[in-house]
Amino acid sequence: MTACLFHLIIYEMTHYQTLGLEKTATQEDIKRAYRRLASKYHPDKGGDTAKFQEIQTAYDTLSDPEKRQAYDNPNPFTDRFGGGWQSSAQNVEDLFRNFGFRFGDGFANQQTRRSTRRNQDLRVTVQITLAESLVKQAKTLSVKTKKGRETVSITIPEGIPNNSTIKYAGLGDNFFEGLPRGDLYVIVLIDLPNNTEIRNDEIYQTVELDVLDAITGKDILVDTGFNESFHVSVPAGTQHGHKLRIKGKGLMHNGSRGNLYLEIKLSVPKNLSADKIALINQIKNGI
Repeated sequence: MTACLFHLIIYEMTHYQTLGLEKTATQEDIKRAYRRLASKYHPDKGGDTAKFQEIQTAYDTLSDPEKRQAYDNPNPFTDRFGGGWQSSAQNVEDLFRNFGFRFGDGFANQQTRRSTRRNQDLRVTVQITLAESLVKQAKTLSVKTKKGRETVSITIPEGIPNNSTIKYAGLGDNFFEGLPRGDLYVIVLIDLPNNTEIRNDEIYQTVELDVLDAITGKDILVDTGFNESFHVSVPAGTQHGHKLRIKGKGLMHNGSRGNLYLEIKLSVPKNLSADKIALINQIKNGI
């Protein structure tokens, strides 16, 4: 019983003592303490690796509200001193393993003794062009790990939707030796021209057209943003906000391209001479 109580005291206090904090510490206090101690003991700066690992473990626990709440529970068992422990051996082991303790053959079975802890995941953001979104892209990224910057190679599939997140297993942080490497999450953003946006996975491009050209109709040259350009005939009498659908010139979907929509924005000519305004009035009166 004495040994068990000793372990409980360590379980309740170690992480706060490691960071030099009281149990009443706020999340901001925890962050400040972690930054200060991590900078002091980081191995890259000649610090103590074992001490840094203790600091990291303490921060990972106390910075997570759910883990901290479980950690701060002063009575994780229904009966500490009475009629024995009211919790299964497996639950006891799982509870302690969450905070870095390792157990021998005295707890549960072989399968439940396997540690699920691993290194941290990493997140990076990658920008690609509209043209690049049409084909599979091989990218070399420089990611920041706790050991420094590291180069990794990834493949971005064709037709990736804008603002998608791709998981690359085993390409995350690898600071703690002996633990599985974390995962790398890549957020893919498509770099869009100023007059272009994506709506419901379709491309919409705003085309500014003189109101007189809208009246008479006009052939215009369209640059799609996919490194493609072509002529489009805008019919006479086109209204403001009218959309022209161009098939097969949009984003890639399941191996084929979607549509491009040209949204007409009418502009009114300025600084017309009095003669031209008079001519337009004559035309209006004759309509």
